[in-house]
Amino acid sequence: DIFNAVIKQNPFLVHQLPCFWNVQLSDHTRSEKCYRDVSDLKVIHWNSPKKLRVKNKHVEFFRNLYLTFLEYDGNLLRRELFGCPSETDHNSENVGKKRIGKIRSVKMHRIHKTKTNP
Repeated sequence: DIFNAVIKQNPFLVHQLPCFWNVQLSDHTRSEKCYRDVSDLKVIHWNSPKKLRVKNKHVEFFRNLYLTFLEYDGNLLRRELFGCPSETDHNSENVGKKRIGKIRSVKMHRIHKTKTNP
């Protein structure tokens, strides 16, 4: 696992976060002790519908959120919802064309190292 290898070599990259950054829904956790209100939550950790049957003061909120995610359709992300034509759009096209032209005009020279015997 690449992430674990990087963390092992660079432990300073790891920071302990408060538990409201990854609230665990389980029979074996006290998730409600991690936050005062659902607006405090950053990430809700569930990987099974069974976790929606745990005893928690905001179980209805979690259930509704879970069901909302189930209803999402990935096709919504495959199309442009709306567009706002502007001058910057036309300028960005021209800039892109200029960059492609420059890339095509760059010549690559390869230098091969050779070993010579005296």
